[in-house]
Amino acid sequence: MTLSADVTNLYTAGRTFLPQAAEKYGEGAQEIHKTGQLDESAFRRDKVTNADGTRKPHWTDDPRNGGKDQFTTVSDLGRMQPQWSELRNMLQDQVLVVTRNSLVRAGSALCQIAEHYAATDGEARDALEKVRANLNTTSDPTYRPPSYIPEAPRHDDPHPEPDNGNDNPRGPR
Repeated sequence: MTLSADVTNLYTAGRTFLPQAAEKYGEGAQEIHKTGQLDESAFRRDKVTNADGTRKPHWTDDPRNGGKDQFTTVSDLGRMQPQWSELRNMLQDQVLVVTRNSLVRAGSALCQIAEHYAATDGEARDALEKVRANLNTTSDPTYRPPSYIPEAPRHDDPHPEPDNGNDNPRGPR
């Protein structure tokens, strides 16, 4: 029975625990991805300058400008935006996306290993069938496989269209 228990533990980890973790990493990657479209509003700095480049208004009655000062607005994203974007992109691409994908692949591999062994051992097969039935009907969220593992977008993937705060495919939180 020990080997059957090991096979069912492998299957449970691959079918439930690793996908649950992958789900969280996928959701995290989606949330981080959304911040990429907010850089301009978060980091934009508008500076009002005079036509001659000075920042203090000078009051003249220069007839060339109708006796009024001419101001120009200069916008930039500041010095921190490139560092922030690089850090965010690294977190998204090298941590969240890679980890999510690794967890999905590892979970699938564990299930395949358990199923392959169960195909050669009757006791393990019976134990695995019981586990499959229980995982599909359990009310315990600890053992319930996620119904959906979100894709983990990379930083250069297109950003989603705003949808009034309900961007969760399973409905509002």
